[in-house]
Amino acid sequence: MTQTAPPSTPAAPAATLNGENALSFPLGTTLPELGQALEVAPGILWVRMALPFALDHINLWLLKDAEETATGLRHGWTAVDCGVTNPGTQEAWRQVFAGPMKGLPILRVVVTHMHPDHMGLAHWLCEQFNAPLYMNATEYQSALLASTGASNFGGASTQRFFADHGWNDPADQQQIQSRVSYYANMVPKVPESYHRLMEGTEIQIGGHTGSALAAGAIRPSTWRFTRAVPMYSSVATWSCPKFRPT
Repeated sequence: MTQTAPPSTPAAPAATLNGENALSFPLGTTLPELGQALEVAPGILWVRMALPFALDHINLWLLKDAEETATGLRHGWTAVDCGVTNPGTQEAWRQVFAGPMKGLPILRVVVTHMHPDHMGLAHWLCEQFNAPLYMNATEYQSALLASTGASNFGGASTQRFFADHGWNDPADQQQIQSRVSYYANMVPKVPESYHRLMEGTEIQIGGHTGSALAAGAIRPSTWRFTRAVPMYSSVATWSCPKFRPT
């Protein structure tokens, strides 16, 4: 199901507050349950998936969408980011398919950057719905390289690099060596093709034109989108306290 947020408590006028206290969070501390979604604005669903490391969750987004086909208008969703590859996340997505998505298909998958919590299940979602992937070229190629294990994300070459720069603790060195397949375990496969996103690329999402923006807070080539009403990344920011939009 799609959760409904409780009414927010009116805040003091922003002019009387400073810094973070001047921000208003209409959803308060309300979180979407695993396998469910919370509507943060008309046509924008917030989905939250578990992660197997210290940052224990990832915030994902479903944007109500439609596309023209030979037989008429096809309604569905644009998925923004994917969660890591593991059975638990796949099962949570299946619950989202049947519940908040109301059985409608994913029409496209947008991945903001190559980190495994964002890229992990892109291949699976694309295959499930025969949906195209939209992504920046640098992030796509980085994910492709890292998923093969033939990269400097861990292993002997990375171990030597850190040792040459003074990081010689044996336990740390062993951990670096063992991380050679760390990314590939969470991103075992990358879609074979993608639609390249560039600065200013425009995409129609739910009747609104979204423009790609470079926003390198997480990765140098992280991407976000503006919408005519409202800006999707801003919706994430003002809805959820102590949380980053991606």
